[in-house]
Amino acid sequence: MQCKVMPESRFIEYKNHLRYIEADMATAQFLSVEACAKIKQVAEEEASAAGGWTADDPRTYSQSTTDIEIDKLPRLRQWLLDQGFMERIQRLYMQAFAKTITALDDAFIVKYVSGQQVSLEPHTDAGDISFMIALSTRRDYTGGGTLFHSLEDVVHLEQGQILVFHAKYFHEGMAITSGERYLLVGFCFTEEAARLVPGNLNLQLELILEPATRGSKRARLAEDSAAARGSKRARLAEDSAAVREPPSSAPLLDSVRQPECHTEGDEAFASYRLREGWQGCGLHKEAIALHAECAGQAFWLPAAAHARTALEHFAQAVLKFHGGREVCRNLEGVEFWVQLLDAEGAAPPAIPFHFDKDEAALRKTDVFRHPLRSVVTYLSHSGAPTVIFDRRISPSGELSRGKPSKAYVSYPRAGKQIAFDGRLLHGCPASLCLSQPLDGNRRASSPRMTLIVNIWSDRRPEESKRLPSSWIGRFRADTPQGALIGSRARVVELPFKLPPEGPCVENDGYGEALAAMLPATQLINQNQNDNDCIMLSFT
Repeated sequence: MQCKVMPESRFIEYKNHLRYIEADMATAQFLSVEACAKIKQVAEEEASAAGGWTADDPRTYSQSTTDIEIDKLPRLRQWLLDQGFMERIQRLYMQAFAKTITALDDAFIVKYVSGQQVSLEPHTDAGDISFMIALSTRRDYTGGGTLFHSLEDVVHLEQGQILVFHAKYFHEGMAITSGERYLLVGFCFTEEAARLVPGNLNLQLELILEPATRGSKRARLAEDSAAARGSKRARLAEDSAAVREPPSSAPLLDSVRQPECHTEGDEAFASYRLREGWQGCGLHKEAIALHAECAGQAFWLPAAAHARTALEHFAQAVLKFHGGREVCRNLEGVEFWVQLLDAEGAAPPAIPFHFDKDEAALRKTDVFRHPLRSVVTYLSHSGAPTVIFDRRISPSGELSRGKPSKAYVSYPRAGKQIAFDGRLLHGCPASLCLSQPLDGNRRASSPRMTLIVNIWSDRRPEESKRLPSSWIGRFRADTPQGALIGSRARVVELPFKLPPEGPCVENDGYGEALAAMLPATQLINQNQNDNDCIMLSFT
């Protein structure tokens, strides 16, 4: 029996409403309230006619669910096809991930019932990219949601919303404490060979029964795919007790090759001013709060993610402005943190010379892995300057030999921003610290506050995580209209003769001794009345 086709207008179109949680995880409004009700109704009717809902045998499938598969529900399957359901899923996958669905490992309706199945154990999905659609309203049950371990957060969907995500994500269905929760779930393949694997579903939601002619190239592809993946839902069942984080896209040692950095003029350093109005976007207030609660911790924003706070909006603006000029277009995302140096104390605050790097990767592999671009934005007027030497370190930890040929010096000024090659040696030496703020107002205590954003071209630094969800909505993020980053500031070149016996960077380790030899008075005077940066050319 064929169901009456629901009018097209009663599906809510997802276009222009896609929201990213991670680069490979997004949500959108997908089904209307009427469509959700229809799917639940037909599923219940057909399940009842077929003898009720089924549960996987936990002896062979540890992630057992109370569900019913779409290919076993002829009325529901036909209704979905009449609505162009798979075409809409296909369009969403293309919009979200630029991927094409070739087949499905499974598509089914899951039913969580208080007192029966209330949750689902931690697992990864079969296939390449999964989707789940909430068929119930949040009022239909209490508890629930999907916990993604890498996010350390529970994702809740409103009725009709779809969540699409990479199957590698380790996740679990949280327990409901009352009511009923229905989901429409699909595990999708994006590789061509999956079209030929018996046991998969084709795009008509029919079981693939007939194998391709043996001996053909396509048949061999299908056999290889089937052998690699095992039986249907096999990936879910394997090692279910082990908690597995999403695997890295490549081994750490494959990442030691750093793409060349190319901005206008192929510069290693540039300086900018933020546009007027940046103070009104809540950045300063949020930065202070973040440092107070999470000092020393770096956070991550994927390149394609939806920015949720003022800090994330700003980090995203930095990525678009500075990352957009790079030859390497396949940028992974940005790492950001707030640095605040209190001026209280006998000695001026300073930051030792160092290389920005993936600290966890260095500890595990002794390999230096750097960001593509380091961007420092000053949120105050006082403190030590940022000094950058044109010295690098090899992936194995060998410093470039000889004295540096130049150094870039930038004193703090609120709203000033510098960007430089992420491989360069830099620090904030106390020997060049200002005795008073550049705005001329003496203060008993004037902390130096900066917001650092590092642009990464490949993988996320291992210890950087998304900003906690508890931050969302705490601060009003009124981002200014248009670009945040404005005109470039001058970089003034000054010649400076290093003493012949001056220390080499590789000898003093991190440059403090060399920085102590720089002309402090001349540098401070040059920066008193403008936003210029200085490039010292060593002779």
